[in-house]
Amino acid sequence: MRKNFRSIFYLALAGYLLFFLNLNDSFAQDGDTEMIVEPDTSLVMPEEEATVDSSLADVMAPADEITLSYDETIAPHDAVLTLAFMERWRELSQWQGQSQEVDLLLRHGREILKEAENYYFQVGPGKFQAKQYSDLVVMRMRGVFENIIYKLEIELADNYSIDELQQTLTTYTSKREELQAQVHVKRKEVIENSERYVARYERQGSMMNEGRREMMASVIFRLADLYYLEADEQFADALIEYDIRIADIPPDQPLPPEPKADYSKSLKMYRKIIDEYSSSEFVNDALYNIAIIQGKGDSEFAKRQAKDTFITMVENFPDSRYAAEALFRVGDYYFFSENTPEQAIGYYMQVLDHEDSDQYDDALYMLGWCNYYIGDDENYQKAVDYFDQTILYSHKQQEEGGQSFGNLSDEAIKYSAITFALDPSEWSGSGVENAVTFITADSLRQEVYGHRLMTNLGGILADDYRDDFGAIDAYSNAVDIFPTHPRNPWVYNDIISIYWENLEDEDATYQRREEMFQRHRRGSEWDLANKEDEQLRADADTLMNKYYYQNFLIAANQVNDTKDPESITEALNVTQNYLTEFPISEKTPYIQYTMAALLEDTYKNDPEPQYLVDAFEAYKDVVLRWGENDYRLNAGQRLFAIAQTLIDIETESGDIPDPTFTLEGGGDGEIKTPSYM
Repeated sequence: MRKNFRSIFYLALAGYLLFFLNLNDSFAQDGDTEMIVEPDTSLVMPEEEATVDSSLADVMAPADEITLSYDETIAPHDAVLTLAFMERWRELSQWQGQSQEVDLLLRHGREILKEAENYYFQVGPGKFQAKQYSDLVVMRMRGVFENIIYKLEIELADNYSIDELQQTLTTYTSKREELQAQVHVKRKEVIENSERYVARYERQGSMMNEGRREMMASVIFRLADLYYLEADEQFADALIEYDIRIADIPPDQPLPPEPKADYSKSLKMYRKIIDEYSSSEFVNDALYNIAIIQGKGDSEFAKRQAKDTFITMVENFPDSRYAAEALFRVGDYYFFSENTPEQAIGYYMQVLDHEDSDQYDDALYMLGWCNYYIGDDENYQKAVDYFDQTILYSHKQQEEGGQSFGNLSDEAIKYSAITFALDPSEWSGSGVENAVTFITADSLRQEVYGHRLMTNLGGILADDYRDDFGAIDAYSNAVDIFPTHPRNPWVYNDIISIYWENLEDEDATYQRREEMFQRHRRGSEWDLANKEDEQLRADADTLMNKYYYQNFLIAANQVNDTKDPESITEALNVTQNYLTEFPISEKTPYIQYTMAALLEDTYKNDPEPQYLVDAFEAYKDVVLRWGENDYRLNAGQRLFAIAQTLIDIETESGDIPDPTFTLEGGGDGEIKTPSYM
């Protein structure tokens, strides 16, 4: 290279840019409801009575059959649940994986499909093909299925236009009202037929054989079930009328008593089964349903009655399909109504003998609560152990495609953290260090919820106990033990907030912002582990940009205050880190201008030409690259001054170095590390 060639080029470029800026003179400003169950029992009429009992067929079979259409090729699901519902189902089922709520509804829908198919073949394909059934079983199945479809429509509402949503609402409202009217008529007919049948055959009394008695018990049970549904419907209507009536009552006037559901007819039938058909397999179901109805009462007496009935049921039918639920409800009675967790523990423990029951994980969770409530050193440890079992069991269920890893686990993690947050005088196993030992002692525990336990503990210590250093310790362990966890940037946010807002420690805040930046910048271990999640990366960048920009401002102000070399070096380091990670933003012109000024200040302390070359590149970007901004004219003037200095340097000592810090290709080019860094 010919002597003075590069520095003369710099001068020419600076002169042109300064002329351009002055010519334009631009100074723009930066600018589920609980239901009575039916027994899982299929009854077959004795052959010798099948031809005699025409009235029984009116009760057990559909009360009326509605002929809708004839189609020899109709599929089982279409026949039972209607073609219209199935067509909509097939459209909605394509949204599998949209969200946990959608997946759960789709799973429930598939369960109804299975029930519909089984019922189709139980009744007989010939009957469904010739004329579609419309009995109470089918109507209920359609009602549940329609409700699932309706909830799916709501969950997926964001995918539809306003007109489509309005049409969906109108369609389902009309269908629901039509279906409810049909169910009401059919229920009334079946009740009347059942009452006539019971009155007719009860006169035989002891003359009935065992087959007839079991058949009678089944009719009475179904009649009790229908009475229950009828009472529920009447109660709902009464509540609507009550709300209308009290709307006009002045605020200073007393309100009339609220209506109450009357299940007396249903209870009478269930008790009839227990008293008069004690050998029937429906006694178990009758006891369960009586307890459910009693449990709906508001009084302590009603709750106690329900508890006693559940106990009676379990004692007489220990292998009942309701045993786990009954035991769990008794445990709830002692825990919530009697406030005696010691007694509740015995019943919750018995639920654990029924691992396949829906109450298994609930019992584990309540055992944790009971032991926490008792509250001594031994029981606190048991509480944490039962909460741990709750979480891991729920995780196992989720992994096997069962229930969602949701609310119960969230609560168990929360209360585990609350237990570890206790004062050591209350529990010797409390504290952050013991929590760390607990989660790292089991690899599955650590993987499934270790990070969440530590962050929950940090939040509880900070918010409930005002233990800032304990909270920082918990949060710090979370990011140290789980360095690639997706939520770590936000854990640092909590740490930084405590140092800044609570402790008012500016130096520690600055250091934690730097630590946050280094751990989550591009190319870090965290970034490599989470690089497939573009939204996570973008959200983390927003948070990092906010905090690291604050560090930039602090470092730059420190230079203005002190002008010492160490401050300049730190500020230059932070500035170049920021520009490397966030090369293009509304702040870039100001930050590049500041970096160039810092490089010039550094040159004054250490006359190394490299500083001026890099300063020239930064000023050039401010002028050429970022459009109108507040720093262009000043940057152009500095370009001219630096170019003149570089000519003097090149004249005296030879060639000047290449730039080492440039933002190439819109900020995506390779960044070289300057020799002075």
